[in-house]
Amino acid sequence: MSKVFRLLLNLEPLWLAFMLAAFWYPSPTRDGWLWLLWGLPLLAVLRYAAGTRLDWRQPLLWVLATGFALMALNGQVAPYTRGLLMLGRPALGVALIVAVADAARRSGHLNDAANALLIFAALVALLGLTAAQWTTKSAGFVPVLDLLPRFTGFPSAEGGLNVNELGGALAWLTPLCAAFTGYGQNRPRRWAFAGLTLLLLLAAFFGQSRFALAGILLALVGVVTFTLRGRPRWVGWAAVVALGGLQLLITLNVFMPVQADSRFERDESSMSIRLDIWNSALTILGEHPLTGVGLGMFRDGRVRTLYPVPSYGTNALPHAHNELLQIGADMGWPGLAWFIALHGAALGLLWGAYQRGSPAVRSVAVGVGGGLLAHGVFGLGDAIPLWDRFAFLLWLLLALAAGAAVVARTSQVAASGELDR
Repeated sequence: MSKVFRLLLNLEPLWLAFMLAAFWYPSPTRDGWLWLLWGLPLLAVLRYAAGTRLDWRQPLLWVLATGFALMALNGQVAPYTRGLLMLGRPALGVALIVAVADAARRSGHLNDAANALLIFAALVALLGLTAAQWTTKSAGFVPVLDLLPRFTGFPSAEGGLNVNELGGALAWLTPLCAAFTGYGQNRPRRWAFAGLTLLLLLAAFFGQSRFALAGILLALVGVVTFTLRGRPRWVGWAAVVALGGLQLLITLNVFMPVQADSRFERDESSMSIRLDIWNSALTILGEHPLTGVGLGMFRDGRVRTLYPVPSYGTNALPHAHNELLQIGADMGWPGLAWFIALHGAALGLLWGAYQRGSPAVRSVAVGVGGGLLAHGVFGLGDAIPLWDRFAFLLWLLLALAAGAAVVARTSQVAASGELDR
């Protein structure tokens, strides 16, 4: 009978893929698909019946359980709340982590997760190159951008995507794909990751999200250092230095037919507005230290009226332009502490996987660590809140961290002659 349950459990990736597609949409469209969450308890029952158990020795699971409890409580007691509706995307993220970790335990590898990453990275590269809303920061690339096709039919992104939002997604994916060029023995897949890395870098440079680019370049130094040896490492370092020099020239408007003063005025204005936004988030955190204003409610019109940012103008303010302040404004100090603990638990898994794993597992650990680092730098001056559409990429990185730790442990147990429980 357990074989039947295992066969049924093989349908889990299809269910999660369907949920990812449905939850990509904003509310209220997404709210109409929340019934899909009822499939997660069924999958948990199938997993139990198939003889699979969650390894509660992993701190990440305890951190996830604590965070989910905090979110559920916040949805009931925060001053501004949409209730439990905001738990949909985080619940999908937790399910993704459990599914990848369990698949890695049963198979002893991360090949399926690598294939899924290929698909997601290809989609983001496509959006980054053809569906971005280019700004004046990209003016130096206009002759090239005019040659690119415009893709305006992607669901829920018909008008294009903000380049800073795309920059946050690219910060997660670019170092990860770069490191995955060393994953496993499948040469076509490795070449595919190499090609995607170049496309993602192009999208990042065209979009000119400065915080994202700084994070990506810093993370690539780590990827080169920990995945390459000998002459290839020196070549990798030289390439990163060259990219950094190119970005410096772009920042100095060397390739733009405009006066240099405009750059300083634009950067000064951007920083001034950010300081006002951060002050708004800090005020919220000070007045609502235990709950914040509620999950995803920083952008709510009532909150904006109470905590205005006049320098931002009349445009809708989507987030706090700093991920730590964003989670604090949404969930208070408990949520901020949980968010930091979540990343700490992931880094612990990555360190263990790097120490005990094979070269392939080490490349995954370095890539996930690089993605978290790059996005962490991006998050100093911008944000993708946990409730937003691209936040699934964070859950994907955490899933890969959990899967890498499981594969490293399984391989170590097998090498010692013990049975994996």
